[in-house]
Amino acid sequence: MKATRRQLQRRKSQIVPKKSPLRILLKKFLIFLIKAWKWLVAAGLLITILTGYYFDYPRLEIETGDVLVPKNPFHTPFIIKNTGYFPIKNIKWICFLDSTELEGGGKIVNIGLSAVTMERAINIKKLYPQENVTLEVSRLISKKAKFIYAEITLVMDYEFY
Repeated sequence: MKATRRQLQRRKSQIVPKKSPLRILLKKFLIFLIKAWKWLVAAGLLITILTGYYFDYPRLEIETGDVLVPKNPFHTPFIIKNTGYFPIKNIKWICFLDSTELEGGGKIVNIGLSAVTMERAINIKKLYPQENVTLEVSRLISKKAKFIYAEITLVMDYEFY
């Protein structure tokens, strides 16, 4: 008896091909890639966000310049540098005297001298990347005062974008 076409097709569909170890390994590897792909995309997205934040984040450095008048620490200039990649604007600064010692033996402790409100102070409108500007704190202090020692804190407020 000859088998009909339909019977042959049924027999072919019922035959289970023998799977080779290489084929099983390839299938497992593909499943692993599908699962790993999701984690790789998530890690790549996180790295992209953190890198963008790092490059976009403003960086402002403050250094002291050379001591111009050794008897008066307020004549030391402060150099502000924009080391970021984007301009910084509307820079306002406040100078705090944490502790000072005068020539006659007097002391001044914890005074805030605001460069925002004082007319003689300088506010910086815009500071471009890799640009620097010099702040002179001596503009805020009376020239008659003779300082021997001073601890100065500068607080900066600025906007970016």
